[in-house]
Amino acid sequence: MGIRSDLDSNFDYEIVDEFLDHYSIMVDCMEVMIIDLSKPNMFEQSINELFRVFHNIKSASGFLKIEPMTKLSTFVEDALEQVRTNHK
Repeated sequence: MGIRSDLDSNFDYEIVDEFLDHYSIMVDCMEVMIIDLSKPNMFEQSINELFRVFHNIKSASGFLKIEPMTKLSTFVEDALEQVRTNHK
């Protein structure tokens, strides 16, 4: 079974569908945030927004027990936190 099938069999359809909708929106927004990292006046806002996106993905994927996505989002969240700390 694939991840979607696992999710559908273990969780309410509406929860899975809401996760996928929010994930899609967050991914679409990330490109602009990443590009804005190169703009000095947008860096802090963009790094904070990216951190928040990955924190939300980590939380939701943890709840849904999507281990690979949880590990990846934890890794990125930790890296973004280091950048935020070192940039100040």
